[in-house]
Amino acid sequence: MDGRYCSTRYNRTTDRQEARTLSTEDHKLLFCLYYKRDLQLNAEGVPAIMLRIVEIMALAEYYDSLRAVAGLLQQLIVDLPNIWKDVADVPRLYLAVGKKLRCAELFADALRHLVGRGMSVEDVLRSDILTKSEACIAILPAKQCLEKRTSFPAPQPASDHADSVPSSRLSRQEE
Repeated sequence: MDGRYCSTRYNRTTDRQEARTLSTEDHKLLFCLYYKRDLQLNAEGVPAIMLRIVEIMALAEYYDSLRAVAGLLQQLIVDLPNIWKDVADVPRLYLAVGKKLRCAELFADALRHLVGRGMSVEDVLRSDILTKSEACIAILPAKQCLEKRTSFPAPQPASDHADSVPSSRLSRQEE
């Protein structure tokens, strides 16, 4: 994964006061989401903002409240400028974020970019992002869709009159 999205804020911190300050900032942002207040992420650029959002997601998941804030985080991510370009650059991150937030838009777009890069759908779904049961659930509709797109309809018997008149009209005309 791209190094821009690896959180090193806590790993680089050796000072307890600095770690406490960083943790307090993340908790404040999480409480802003709980109370539906405006977030002040204090970050520039999509990678820095996404890093903060991922940290908030981890904190919300720790407190078992990710479902409560998932909708707000989805909206925040989708409203970011140039987000879809960033999804194309780092699709694995957004595949995981889309899964965690249950955001079909992010998940589908990231999946398209991964498959478009030459990775098979099965390999993507078997990766560490999805569990085995989730991968099985996602593979089945994908295979059905692929079969529909690649199969050809059975040939219809040719008749003189059948090509120009629908079958419902044929039965009326015969009477």
